[in-house]
Amino acid sequence: MRHQLFTAAAFVAIAAALPLSAQSAGCAGQASCYETTNLTAVVSDLRSSVSGANRVITATIRIQNRTPRPLTLGYLSGSGVVTDDQGNRYEVASPESVRGIGLITSNSFDAKFQLQPGERADARVEFLFRPASRNVILGTTYAMDIALREINPIAGNQWRLGREHALRFTGFDGKGVTAQMATGNAAAATAATSSTPSSTAMAGAAQVAMADEINVCAGVERCYASGPVRVDIVQMSAGDIGNGRYHGVRLNVRVRNMSNEPIIIGYKGTSSGAIDNLGNRYYFGRPGTHDVSASGIGVVTGQAADPQFALRPGESRNATFNVTRFDAGRAERGTSFTWNATLVQLEITPSRQIRTGREFAVQVADVTPSAGDAVKAAGSDAANKAAKGILDALSGKKKKPPVR
Repeated sequence: MRHQLFTAAAFVAIAAALPLSAQSAGCAGQASCYETTNLTAVVSDLRSSVSGANRVITATIRIQNRTPRPLTLGYLSGSGVVTDDQGNRYEVASPESVRGIGLITSNSFDAKFQLQPGERADARVEFLFRPASRNVILGTTYAMDIALREINPIAGNQWRLGREHALRFTGFDGKGVTAQMATGNAAAATAATSSTPSSTAMAGAAQVAMADEINVCAGVERCYASGPVRVDIVQMSAGDIGNGRYHGVRLNVRVRNMSNEPIIIGYKGTSSGAIDNLGNRYYFGRPGTHDVSASGIGVVTGQAADPQFALRPGESRNATFNVTRFDAGRAERGTSFTWNATLVQLEITPSRQIRTGREFAVQVADVTPSAGDAVKAAGSDAANKAAKGILDALSGKKKKPPVR
C-alpha cells in the first residue's frame, strides 16, 4: 500500500473531535446521482470520443462525504463497465484509465482518496470498446456500473476494507438520467439538464458545481476547484503544427492554493489530454514515450517526483501544458476543447523523502479559444518555438531526465 499524507491514527483523532452534525444533502433534485447513508456520487460529465479504431467513454464522478467523520474510498478493480443498447461493452483497459482515486485489487489497496466531512472530490474513469469490424452497430444510449469500497482506519495505523457500494447510472441518451442503487431502486428522479452540452458531452450528465462547500468557480469560466486546489485556464491557443500534420492545443494554467497551509503540487505524467467538440482526442505525446508536455511544474512518475511547485497559502503559480492530435491531416478541427489532467499533492518528510498523497482529477470543459488566443502555424515566434518543442518531443530529440 502506498504512503499517504495522513495516517490512519490522524483520521481517527479528527473523527473523534468532530461533532455529529446533520448529513449533507443527498440526490434531491440532481440527475445522474446515487446516494447512500455515507456518500453521494454524481456523474458530472460523461462524453464520447474516438481513438483510432477504439471508441472511448470518459466519465467524471463527483463524490461527497455525507458522514460526520473522514471517509476513504477506493475503486474496486475490474468493476467498471459501460454498456450500450446494442450490447457492446466498454471496459476499463488499464490502471492508468482510473484517475483521482486509488485502486483496490485482490492483494492491495491505495487509500489516497480521503474526504473530510461534507467534502467533495472527483474521480475520472475511461472505458474503451474496440469494434471487431466496421459492421458493428454502435448504441446510442448507455448505462454505467462501477463499484467503490470504503477503506476504514483501525488501531496501529492500519486499514481495513469496509462497505462496498455498487453504483449504477442509466439514461445517458439526452432524455435525462436515472441513478439507481444496485437493487434497482431509483435514488433520484429523472431530470433533464438545463444547459446545452457540446456535441460530445452526453446530455445525461448532470451540470454540477465545480467546488466543495464554497463554490469558488460559480459564474467563472475555465475554472476547476476541489479541496485546497483551484485551477484556471488563463489562455488557450490551438493551431496546426508540423506542416499541418498535427493539431496542437497549448494551455497556460494558473494553480492556486486555497488553503491556509503550504502545499506542494505535481503533475502526474502522461495524464494530460483533451477532447474536442467533434470527439477527437488530444494526447500528451505518443503512447509509451516520456512525457515532456508540461513546463513550469514538476512531474510525478512511478520512479520520481519533482517538488518544485510549492504554494504558500493563497499563492498562485502558472504552468503550461501542450496536447496534440496526431495525424490530423486535413480533417476538420474542433472549435472547443475539454482538458483534463491529474495533479498530485506531495509531502516532503523529515528525512527529505517525497510522499505522494491525494490526487486531483482536474477537468475544465468546453473551452473555446478567445479572439486573442488563436495561434496559427505561421504565427508568432513564441508560437513557432512552442510548436518546435512539441515536435522535438514527439520525435524523441529530448532525452529522458535521470531517475532520482
